Amino acid sequence: MDAFEGLRRIGIVGAGSMGSMMALAFSELGLDVSIWDVKGSNIDSLLNKAKKIKSLKGCLDGNYEAEGFMKSLDQCPQRLFLFSITHGSPANSVLAQLHNQLRDGDIILDGENEHYCNTERHQRNLKGKGISWIGVGISGGYQAARHGPSLSPGGSEASVKRVLPLLEKYSAKNPKSNRPCVEYIGPHGSGHYVKMVHNGIENGMLSTMCGAWSLLNQCLGLTYNEIGNVFDGTAQDHVLSEVLDKVVQNFDDTEGTLYWSVMEAAQRHIVAPTIAAGQFLRVASGNRAQRLEVAKCLEKVPGLKQPRLSENDRNRFIEDLRPAVYASFLCSYCQGLELIARASAAED
Repeated sequence: MDAFEGLRRIGIVGAGSMGSMMALAFSELGLDVSIWDVKGSNIDSLLNKAKKIKSLKGCLDGNYEAEGFMKSLDQCPQRLFLFSITHGSPANSVLAQLHNQLRDGDIILDGENEHYCNTERHQRNLKGKGISWIGVGISGGYQAARHGPSLSPGGSEASVKRVLPLLEKYSAKNPKSNRPCVEYIGPHGSGHYVKMVHNGIENGMLSTMCGAWSLLNQCLGLTYNEIGNVFDGTAQDHVLSEVLDKVVQNFDDTEGTLYWSVMEAAQRHIVAPTIAAGQFLRVASGNRAQRLEVAKCLEKVPGLKQPRLSENDRNRFIEDLRPAVYASFLCSYCQGLELIARASAAED
């Protein structure tokens, strides 16, 4: 394959919502794909889905055991793995299971939202065996994983350069310039660090969106369709399509990047109130059962009275709200970028 010299097959660990979509995408690019998941039903679901897709070019081989998975990659002159499993203990367990079968020259792309310190620990532990561990931030959710995400690889520059042509082919493309949405971020755990902060920035933006929605609905009495029309075509519009997927994603502690961002900001003395408030309000949003119990106790308390505004006053309020939301978005970006700059200077 011209995208990556010597590569004909990629081994993917994890056939969940992200791993399965990436398997289909790489097959569509022409790579043969070996994929393994400890949960056999995930493999079954993927293979059934693949049968209905006519655009796949490479073979898609599902594996129910680690041994068969590794054996399918034995003849590859250059072995490339992609891990798409939950961060922390699950990732550690899988790596321990495969460790003795890994060999000099193997490259592992860690596509989960892993803590950057764990990424760097894996890099140190595998370096002596000649194995490259690249932490890759993957942005855009499972929809982008299928059709091309934004990627932020970090680790050994030489190893990243070896896989960069493939990542460029797989990644999303800028609609104006057609440039691939992927760039070498830097050494060590920088790729996962940038992805962590990216999620923190997004969290601040989503919290702002929720606040604006509440004002328009609870105070001005706008219907959902009217609120949609207010946001349609504005700077906020691109965020709306992802809200349902994101709003409770980390409440069960499977997504750590959001509170890691808050902890990093505090530890590095970065003022990040938009990012922090976004996380705390997100946790409050997840406590729905608790809120419903409190609501029962407050049933007899008079509710908020919607102000009686003229049409002109209402429209003026909405137009004032637009730049306020935009300014909050900018604050979230500035706070996140300052955090990245501070970390980059400290870790250099």
